[in-house]
Amino acid sequence: MWHEMIAASRRLQKDPWSAGSAVIALSLGIGLTTLVFAVGYGIVLRPLPYRSPARLVMIAATAQPSQIATWRDHLGSFMRIAGYARGNLTVRGLGDPRPTPSAVVSDGFFQVLDMPALRGRVFKDRRDTGAAVVSERFARREGSLDGVLGRSIVVGTASVTIVGVMPGGFAFPDDGTDVWIAAAAVPAIPLGDVADERRFQLFGRLNDGVTIDVARGAVSRARAVIDPKGRPPAGPDAVSFREMATASIRPALLALAGSAVLVLLIACANVATIMIARTIQRQRELAIRIAVGATRWRVFATTLAESAVVSAVGTAGGAALAAVAIRLVPVVAGNAITRVHDVRVDWVVLLFAAVVASVAAASAAAPALRIPIPDPSNFRDQGRTRRGARLRAILTVAQIAVSLVLLIAAGLLGRTVTTLLGRDIGIDARRTLVSQVLLTDAMSFDAHAQAARLRNVLDRVRGVGGVTAAGAGSSVPPNNGSLVMTLRVVTGSSEKTTPEVTFSAVTPGYLEAIGARLRRGRLFEASDEQRTVLSVVLSESAARTLSPGRDPTGTSLDFDLPGLRQRGHPAVIGIVGDVAYEGLEFSPGPAIYILWRELPASHLFLAVRSSGDPRAVAPAVTMALREADSGLPVMPIRSMDAAVTRSISERALRALIGGGAAGIALAIAAVGLAGGLSRTVAERRRELAIRAALGATPSTSVRLVLREVAGIVGVGTAVGLAAGVAGARLLRSAVYPVSPYDPVVLAGVTALVIVLSIGVCAVPARRAATVDPMDALRS
Repeated sequence: MWHEMIAASRRLQKDPWSAGSAVIALSLGIGLTTLVFAVGYGIVLRPLPYRSPARLVMIAATAQPSQIATWRDHLGSFMRIAGYARGNLTVRGLGDPRPTPSAVVSDGFFQVLDMPALRGRVFKDRRDTGAAVVSERFARREGSLDGVLGRSIVVGTASVTIVGVMPGGFAFPDDGTDVWIAAAAVPAIPLGDVADERRFQLFGRLNDGVTIDVARGAVSRARAVIDPKGRPPAGPDAVSFREMATASIRPALLALAGSAVLVLLIACANVATIMIARTIQRQRELAIRIAVGATRWRVFATTLAESAVVSAVGTAGGAALAAVAIRLVPVVAGNAITRVHDVRVDWVVLLFAAVVASVAAASAAAPALRIPIPDPSNFRDQGRTRRGARLRAILTVAQIAVSLVLLIAAGLLGRTVTTLLGRDIGIDARRTLVSQVLLTDAMSFDAHAQAARLRNVLDRVRGVGGVTAAGAGSSVPPNNGSLVMTLRVVTGSSEKTTPEVTFSAVTPGYLEAIGARLRRGRLFEASDEQRTVLSVVLSESAARTLSPGRDPTGTSLDFDLPGLRQRGHPAVIGIVGDVAYEGLEFSPGPAIYILWRELPASHLFLAVRSSGDPRAVAPAVTMALREADSGLPVMPIRSMDAAVTRSISERALRALIGGGAAGIALAIAAVGLAGGLSRTVAERRRELAIRAALGATPSTSVRLVLREVAGIVGVGTAVGLAAGVAGARLLRSAVYPVSPYDPVVLAGVTALVIVLSIGVCAVPARRAATVDPMDALRS
């Protein structure tokens, strides 16, 4: 067989078009399939870095710090139980203050996970109150693994000392978590009669031999005793760590895996088409081999050898493409994929690529082996056979149809993204920068002192050259509505319930900075902060809802606002256009704007409006923030347009993946169609020469070849369009607000496939027109 493969390599070198087409098709198919397997294996199948991860279980319950011990007592099927609360706390003491993904954890947190520190140690018990553990990523960013040990830092409001560094594979409760601090180091949050209202998510390690079903029953019984009036969970009472970590990504992975399988099938069909054509072309050679004593198996081995060579080269090319693409996965996916650091090329991935290549080679060679070997006594039986032509036509139709299905899905996803980005969110976002201002991590704070601090920051930003307006607010479009509530309006003896209304506390200048459109009245001014009257600005839909039939501008509403009843009926000073605060997928809803002093919040969004390109003033704004208050954490600053695009990053990622798979499939199908037609022209060279000798013009020969292609493309397009329309309803939720039967996408994709199919056949068709009758007849 080795000698056959060497001979097959030499034969393929003499036919670079066929060999190159097969290798390119197989490389793309195997590369995409291997990439998808590497992502799926890394996220779903690769073992978790904890010891005995199968025994780690998430409990569908939260508890106050004092209740965790009670849960431990009632859950005898668990070896250990702990809790955590995630957050984005400001870290101070290591350069500029900056928000850092953090977790406040109860005692026993690291013991449940049973994972030691890479450097130093983890928390010992509840008496280890002033300790912090950081990630390897955090330690390397600050200098070295050992250099951070013993350093004192402030996380939020807690002063702690770094005692340990966790290894890079440790990513709990989130991939991005960089700091873990003991719950005892964080001040309690009293509320009414409750000494500490903080809530911790519970998880635990099962005892040996305990199944997940037994754990669910134990949690249900414990809940009935500890919290009998609480609302039961929407899902199961307990889930495994693996199920919890992969639940959100599984649908996308399944869709991607389906696309990869379809692309691989197209690649195999492409290679099979080429192998069939080569077998037909070599019929005279194969007949001579049998005549001089070659066995049927030896004849079959020559075809298998060619498939094996193409498979080996295609596997190498596919593995190389997958290795390059895997390096780009973290860059493209960002935080949209959990456990992305576990996606890499290793022996498992390479073994999968080899298995896929073997299956692809066998499936590609099988149709060619079904072509009958001609009778050795009739050497003139050379060229096309009806069976071979029929097989090639079927495979080409399948390639076009599958490509069209993938293109329809990708087109719908892409059109969804462009439709959402083209939506009017109710503001003029072209010259606006947005960032965040975190005044304090504390739940309670001195509003008067923070107001002076915030005023100083805004004054410095407004003094930057090119800045025309600046302000801060608790909400920012397109998907950051901080407080949404339903109002119950009571006027006299009547009562009505309004739709959900977004409450946004803003400073003067904020509505101007985000580009809100003033319809009537005026916006907030600095003098409003000195007035005793509660002033509000309403959105248009809020004005219609809260004051139907009349213009409330310059008047007072007939009711009090929740949480501000002591301030009396609010006076409406202006009406602005509706703004999308709940996402691009939703229509802008009603909103009520009040001054920040009325409902002060420590976490605000900064908006800055410039006279020109906002990116040109971004560095100066950042510098002004640093100079105004060195205690403010450093936050990223970006244009509003970039924030709008970022809000649908998950949809854009799906469209990018779908478009990539569809593009690869179409490229493979185009290469296969061009290669198949080129082979058809070679097989019909004698026929075309005779036609030319009898007076056929070059255009006649071109039409003859393209007529065959038009039939194949037409059938493939019809089948693919029908399958794509039938399957489009499965994408209904993913492509909202675009219709899954969008005529623009269906017509555009169909036209693309037809034009591209005809275009790639132009070169082979021109070859048919240039056939020299004398040369062809002499050969």
